[in-house]
Amino acid sequence: MIRTFIVYIIFLTPCSLFAQRTLSANELNRRIERQVRAYAEAPPDAKVTLGVRSPSSFSNYDNLPVTIDQSGTNKTFNFLIAKDGSKLLYVREFDLTEDPYAKAMSKIDRRGRPVRGAQDAKVTIVIYDDFECPFCARFYVTVMNEVMTKYAIESK
Repeated sequence: MIRTFIVYIIFLTPCSLFAQRTLSANELNRRIERQVRAYAEAPPDAKVTLGVRSPSSFSNYDNLPVTIDQSGTNKTFNFLIAKDGSKLLYVREFDLTEDPYAKAMSKIDRRGRPVRGAQDAKVTIVIYDDFECPFCARFYVTVMNEVMTKYAIESK
């Protein structure tokens, strides 16, 4: 009888602990949705759709795309989920082969715009302001008088 009890403790206790840790698919999906809603600050009426898991390049994790739809506007977040369902990670990937500043500058069209200084200057300042805004006026005075004067003095 003692042997039977010991066998019961050895074999069945880990199974019952594992069963407590393992969530049903519905409960796991509910937890993921709650975490994503909190992270993305999604309103209650937004629809959260969990995509299909796929293998990731990180061991013990799968890719999990999650789409949030609010009033016809979709935003997809790519998460990493632990294979055992215990962790959800949001990792942002950056392409180090691209220069983010060059990409931003390529979107600015300077043709036909007023220019102050040399065309091939080391620094380019593009200002979008409002001539009637007092804050824009103060910004212009600061940039054009103080910064440009200092830069002109240092470059001589």
